[in-house]
Amino acid sequence: MPSATVPATGTSTDIEPRPTVPVAGTSTATAEALGSTGNDHDHDHAESIDPAADAVAEEAALALVTWDTARDKTETAAAVRAKPLMTEELAARTVEPERNSSQALWNQLQPLGARSEPKNNGNVASEHPPEDTPTTVYRNYRMTWSWVTADGKTAPVQDNRARNVYLSLVKVGDAWKVADYLTSDMPN
Repeated sequence: MPSATVPATGTSTDIEPRPTVPVAGTSTATAEALGSTGNDHDHDHAESIDPAADAVAEEAALALVTWDTARDKTETAAAVRAKPLMTEELAARTVEPERNSSQALWNQLQPLGARSEPKNNGNVASEHPPEDTPTTVYRNYRMTWSWVTADGKTAPVQDNRARNVYLSLVKVGDAWKVADYLTSDMPN
């Protein structure tokens, strides 16, 4: 990805104060539009402008945390596989870095042929969420995952992270596409 790789507990040099992992071309304006997590207001999208937007958003959030250490060099490989869900501009900016920010974890998981099994834990509360329009929607999900070995057993590793996935989607023709995303890891 074009942004600097930042450890899960570090902070992005592009966007403050949100801790991030590799981010696909997120601008400061997008980060501000996506809102900060908080408990003041839950931005409920129960009455979505278009249910198809929600379906694409959830598919993208799940895709971004679906890894297979037997074939993926980095966590960013998941974003590369999700390019069909992205706008052309975002897909063009989404490239896999040479270095894996989760290399220590990957070193434990690769010999086991481990893969992640993601779970969407619902919407993340946003203090000042942007309003959806007929052509732009914003979704925030809290994602978790477990690691499963090639033989289907729970992998014996410590990975107690959860990841908030902030997405902005735009309507391109009749289809919804992810225009930008930001991820933020925290203890689970």
